[in-house]
Amino acid sequence: CTCETGFTGPYCDTVLGMCVETACFNGGTCFNLDPRNTFCLCPNGYAGDRCERILDLGCFNEGDLLSDGSCACSMPWTGRYCTLLKDPIPMEVCGCSNGAICVY
Repeated sequence: CTCETGFTGPYCDTVLGMCVETACFNGGTCFNLDPRNTFCLCPNGYAGDRCERILDLGCFNEGDLLSDGSCACSMPWTGRYCTLLKDPIPMEVCGCSNGAICVY
């Protein structure tokens, strides 16, 4: 058999995935919709046909947005959007007593 574009195999019954040619960026996952069309499922923080655009979701808790879409967090925050609280400093390190937690 001489297969049409998008098909392969001895009987042209296997869809040739366009995901090989149409890669998704930034960790996106490519899906074949049909022999000629693909769809990129983008991870959080990215958009676009091929996940090429960084979304400015903003940073919380006074974090600064960096060019790669991540955040530079101020103490005591961490995580991609500065929404996770870092572990408190043990009281023996900062001098708090009676079960108090250190404040940065």
